[in-house]
Amino acid sequence: MVELARHNQKKQKKRKRCRYERKHSLSLVHADWLDYDGTQVIAYEDDASRKILSIGEFAHATTENALSVFKRAEDIGGGLILLMRLQSSIITVYMGHSIGNTLKLRMMPLSGK
Repeated sequence: MVELARHNQKKQKKRKRCRYERKHSLSLVHADWLDYDGTQVIAYEDDASRKILSIGEFAHATTENALSVFKRAEDIGGGLILLMRLQSSIITVYMGHSIGNTLKLRMMPLSGK
């Protein structure tokens, strides 16, 4: 492989890390699907405490499955989970608008954003 460009350490800028870590529990819930040997796994994690709120294994990644696991997280938390933002890259691809519309009543916009 021929390198046409040289790396100049003086021109390399240290990049700041963008973290989604929050100070208060349940101010950001992270959800993600994982394919594990043909089984679709979804988990909801509290970003501040890193506690897994609920997890489920399914044959298919569907909106209904994602919502059933989310509702289980609400039941475990006493029904007090109020999402300010749902952060996930995979879930928006799989679920599109249907999960956004379903969770719309539970979501609150962040102030100033």
